[in-house]
Amino acid sequence: MKILRKRDDFKKMPDRSVEDVLAINALIRQGWNYCPKKEYKDFYKVDAPVKEVKEKPIKEKKSVKQ
Repeated sequence: MKILRKRDDFKKMPDRSVEDVLAINALIRQGWNYCPKKEYKDFYKVDAPVKEVKEKPIKEKKSVKQ
């Protein structure tokens, strides 16, 4: 599987057969470039929303008067 990039457009292309390789070469001639998988993942990375942890108020112990 090859990842090609042209500006902000990405294409995942299989490279199993001769026809697939010829299609990849045709795209490269049209201006597409090979792209590392890490760059592809970073572009589409969506951070999971951070859950805020609510802190419970600390209860103070009442002092005992004698």
